Amino acid sequence: MEAVLEAREAVYHTGIKDYLRILNTAQKALLEIQERKRVALVERDLDLANNIQQQEDQVQKHLKVLLDRRQQLLTQMRTDGLAGQSLRDVCRFQGWDREAETAALLQEARQLADSLRQTSWGTWVFTHRASQFYGSILEMIAQGGKKSMIYHDGSAINQEPTGGSLLDASI
Repeated sequence: MEAVLEAREAVYHTGIKDYLRILNTAQKALLEIQERKRVALVERDLDLANNIQQQEDQVQKHLKVLLDRRQQLLTQMRTDGLAGQSLRDVCRFQGWDREAETAALLQEARQLADSLRQTSWGTWVFTHRASQFYGSILEMIAQGGKKSMIYHDGSAINQEPTGGSLLDASI
């Protein structure tokens, strides 16, 4: 019985490493696409940005499939008595994270996720600020270069946000 359990655990360990390799490859692809998209946006090449967006959508669909696979893997492992809310937890509880290859794959996955999060936030900030700028330009054109006839008391009510801190929205 114990030999069967050890064999099953070895299969799970190998499955986690295989999953992490595929995940890391997909995350690298998305990071490269997002960098190309950032360059296209900065250069105001909207046709290229739209083409890149289609590529980004495909990679994001692939990542969604990978997330579903991750959940299936975690469910299977829980059914077989391996505890953990994440693959990192399972690896830590089983001691697999002490193996150099597994530790490196887990670390790489975390670093790539952090880079993707930072890149996504940067793109969001850039596009949000550009939208505010172009909105202001359109308003100025609509007003014929004159100030708006709407007065306010100097409070921030009904004004567009212009900055602030970003919060990490990851779960």
